Amino acid sequence: MLGTVEISTLLMVAIAFLGLAAAEIHNRHVSVELVEAYLPPVVRLILAGVRTVLITLTGIVISWGLLGVLTSAFERGETTSGILRLATWPMKGILLVSFVLFFVVAIWNAINEFLDMKEGKVVEDDQLLAVQQAIDDADDITDTVVAHRTEEKK
Repeated sequence: MLGTVEISTLLMVAIAFLGLAAAEIHNRHVSVELVEAYLPPVVRLILAGVRTVLITLTGIVISWGLLGVLTSAFERGETTSGILRLATWPMKGILLVSFVLFFVVAIWNAINEFLDMKEGKVVEDDQLLAVQQAIDDADDITDTVVAHRTEEKK
């Protein structure tokens, strides 16, 4: 079918990037806190503040850049290079909206985390428990493997 590659490529971009904000809202992004979870509360508070500022600056820079790309594509009448010659600016607009939504949610979450830490609330007890459980599981597996090898040598 004519234009299938063009249409599917544009739709794939829209679908992939519109999930960013939803993943952030539901806290589904991958994160690893092997070091920070064991730092003193004051250091964690400072890192949370730095993280909030960095997320905000990154969001501004990326959103500003995407706005420039969108404006340029619209003004030049940029199209796909296939048979249908579809305008690319609508998908670039979706990309901009998805990143703005993602960064708004990410900044909101970072600010809330910082404020919770500042008030002395324990923010990530469940994550600390998960890390400790993973460490315990790894120790159990290691002990089992060592015991099994010792039995094999006898």
